[in-house]
Amino acid sequence: MSSINLTFFLLLCIINTIFTQNNPNDIGKCNCDLNVGHCDLNCCCDNDCLQTDLDIFKCSEQTSGTTRQWCIPNNALFLSNTPYIITTFGDLVCVDLNNTLSLNYYLSPLTDSIEISDSFISLISNAIAPQNVKHSFDIPISDYPFNKTNYVYSISSTNDISVLSIPIQVGLTCKSGVPVYHYQDKTSNCLVSPLSLKDECSGTKTSPLSLKYFFNQPTNKFIKKPNSLQNCLQNIQSATDPFNYYSRCSEDYLTQLSIVSCADETGLAIDPSECATKLEPSLNAETCTFLVKSISYLLRFNSATGIVQAGLDVVFFNQINIDTNSEFKEQTFKVYFIPESLQISDFNSANNQKLSGNPGYLRGKPIVVGSTSSPSDRSNRFTYLMPNSQGLCQNDDNSRSIIKFRENVVSECFYKPTFDPNSNDYCKFVQNAIDKIVLGTLIDKRATRFAPFANSDPSNWIPILNSDSSSQPDVTNINGVCKSLRVGATIQIAFALVGNVANPQAEIQYISYDWDEKTDIKITCSGQICANINNLMIKVSTRVIFVDVSQPPLYAESMMARPQTNLPGDFFYPIINSSKKVIFSRHLIFFFVYLFLF
Repeated sequence: MSSINLTFFLLLCIINTIFTQNNPNDIGKCNCDLNVGHCDLNCCCDNDCLQTDLDIFKCSEQTSGTTRQWCIPNNALFLSNTPYIITTFGDLVCVDLNNTLSLNYYLSPLTDSIEISDSFISLISNAIAPQNVKHSFDIPISDYPFNKTNYVYSISSTNDISVLSIPIQVGLTCKSGVPVYHYQDKTSNCLVSPLSLKDECSGTKTSPLSLKYFFNQPTNKFIKKPNSLQNCLQNIQSATDPFNYYSRCSEDYLTQLSIVSCADETGLAIDPSECATKLEPSLNAETCTFLVKSISYLLRFNSATGIVQAGLDVVFFNQINIDTNSEFKEQTFKVYFIPESLQISDFNSANNQKLSGNPGYLRGKPIVVGSTSSPSDRSNRFTYLMPNSQGLCQNDDNSRSIIKFRENVVSECFYKPTFDPNSNDYCKFVQNAIDKIVLGTLIDKRATRFAPFANSDPSNWIPILNSDSSSQPDVTNINGVCKSLRVGATIQIAFALVGNVANPQAEIQYISYDWDEKTDIKITCSGQICANINNLMIKVSTRVIFVDVSQPPLYAESMMARPQTNLPGDFFYPIINSSKKVIFSRHLIFFFVYLFLF
């Protein structure tokens, strides 16, 4: 270190440095490129996007590269001769760190996902389980800084220009929510009360339960681009009817909305032309049909011309008896922007093949798994149980929720056995029913393998441990008691961040079912207190726990800086050659030097 002369000096111990490098070992060059062969929304590094796409995504305004800095208050630094770049931000002094290359990369994970050590399993097992939480619906929030000029405008059935929005939960009701922006997908959910279902079916009011709320020919049209709105408004003052915006807008600026697919909640298809006639629910005696379960706007766009095709995907509830129904019903509303290179008819299959990261998993994206019947199909679902509105367990695989990366979950429901308690196989029947609740009803659709990276080739997928409950001990009836009945499982998912610290990629290392929740159930009467076995309710649960097992880079602290303290050659001259000719002994001189230095 070069010499420095200062009264105080500051020692900077560099603990961790992060610097963007162009290294051949880097992975994750374009994390947002999730649709192979198609342009991804707001993905500035997607090679499938045209320059016009990048312009509307405002890519030129986004900074490239990542450099992190080490900052301290500027009043703590008196003098510095560091070779690194120093900048000031208000009261902070920041150093751009650029030290050892090895500090920029994570170490190899604890396991290669093939050889699983006991210590690794112990680490996962000791992870803190998530607390029990209530299921709730969040109001969608914009991820990009759009302004009102980016709204998607539509022409309503009354010829009014309005901003497209999708319903959201507001208290106990489902109402029109936040606006939809161009080139931004959006999703929301609502829970509908039995009373709202009854009001809608009886014609008391029109709500998002009615198709008419979303679709009403022939004036269902979208204005292609935000700047097309001005073209429609320019002729208003000269119009006889200034509120008839539709007649003032040229067809060149409009795109017709049409129903492209329609079905009931079991998947039974309904012809789109017939679906367009079911604008309101139908009530026959006490049975109500054609209540909307989900609506998806499919907006196919060209970055130069705007929305070139608008489709509506409709799903109806099955028939509901409004007098006996006591369940809350869940509705889903979605908006998808589809590149023109992809046909709307191919959207569902393409969406099922959409990557959950590139290559590392992204938070909130589904985990890619294979099942017994389709071990290499990316459209498989890795799910956990969901209760109905009364908290009861459901035997419908479509009602299960998808496990999403880095989202811990606790889900519980109550199961009421309906088997004959006098049967010798009663305990076995109950256990099989609970296993179906935990793992899924269709055995051949259960997840058995997972992709370590979101884009891993199926040949590299890894088995999920203990996913087959048949490997667990049989439940037996011992003196009228079902011993060690499995009533829940914990799904343990370990992941590690790999690659460049500035651009980490999440790799799943390990997935296993831990059948740790067991109980004994008494099924025969004895003693003075005898519970009715027919009223038995068993609580079944599933926990999903993500554990970060990343190995951070090694670091080495710098040596303490030592300023040079060599005395000048004539330091003792005034003492030795004083005018009084005072002669100091050699030992006395050494004594003064010792006091000065120490």
